[in-house]
Amino acid sequence: MLDNELMYNRIPALEKKVRRSKLTNRENSAYVNFLRVLLRILKYQHDRHSKKWQKLQTDVAEIVPVVEREWLSSIMLEPVV
Repeated sequence: MLDNELMYNRIPALEKKVRRSKLTNRENSAYVNFLRVLLRILKYQHDRHSKKWQKLQTDVAEIVPVVEREWLSSIMLEPVV
């Protein structure tokens, strides 16, 4: 599972970079949504029985647009180390 302090701290900066880049609105939204979900996964990964984790699982399945949905789903299924 993901447990990387550097990545956790760099996601907000990467989100700003994506927002400033010259992407279409749909691409921009897809990447920003990906980063937001990834940040939430990092935040709640150690409490997998909480309601927030359950909501996050449904959000990953339903959020549109998002890039790498399958990868996000797969890392949510990995065991916590």
